[in-house]
Amino acid sequence: MWTGISLSLLAGLVVFMLSFQKVKQQKRIISSQNQVKDKMFSVIGHDLRNPIANILAILELFEKGYVTEAELKENIYKLKNQTTNLQNTMHNLLLWATSQMKGDKQHIESLNIAENITEVVDFYDSVAKQKNIQLLTSVETTQKVQADQNQLHAILRNLISNAIKFTPSGGKVTATAKAGEAGKVLIRIQDTGVGMTYEETQKLFNLPTHFSKVGTNKEKGTGLGLLLVKEFVEANKGTIRVLSTPQKGTTFEITLPA
Repeated sequence: MWTGISLSLLAGLVVFMLSFQKVKQQKRIISSQNQVKDKMFSVIGHDLRNPIANILAILELFEKGYVTEAELKENIYKLKNQTTNLQNTMHNLLLWATSQMKGDKQHIESLNIAENITEVVDFYDSVAKQKNIQLLTSVETTQKVQADQNQLHAILRNLISNAIKFTPSGGKVTATAKAGEAGKVLIRIQDTGVGMTYEETQKLFNLPTHFSKVGTNKEKGTGLGLLLVKEFVEANKGTIRVLSTPQKGTTFEITLPA
């Protein structure tokens, strides 16, 4: 039989274990938040400051007469490319910081997947043409997806811009959608780009190991886009996987509820 002292010791042990687990959980949360802050400062300190400095330098040279109007026109593509990347980085940074630090509530609604894919593809059409890349779409379903509009656009925007970034001139990027299994819609973003090793694909969606590489036209990025993609896909009750072969291209497969 348990004595009063034994019961008190047991109760004390239970309280201690619960407190210990709570402390461990709080430590994990603090560690995760610190990683978020470290990444944010890294992006702000490097990935935002450097492109802005480059753009300002070219404009100042033009203003002082060291660069002619003809030379400036020759560099317009570079300026536009850097500005587009900068805008996308800032947008991703704000979305990611909000989702990590405050939580992000979904506004789920029925969305026409064909219209959403077309809208994002049209936005990146001029970027693809400047790199001489075919940007194609193929939607084989009339099913709608249940998702948050802003998050769906962020998913498509990041995957399509990434595909263009890592596809060389003369390549192809294709966005497709069709009916999937078990009441899902299957979305694929496929490119004929530089591809990745299996080891690299395993690091993409994990904050401590994720990485970013320079694109085929020296485009820079932070890697935040793919972290956002995974987070938003899962928040909308979907799944994501990546299939890639070096020098043969990459395919991102996403399923979302129909």
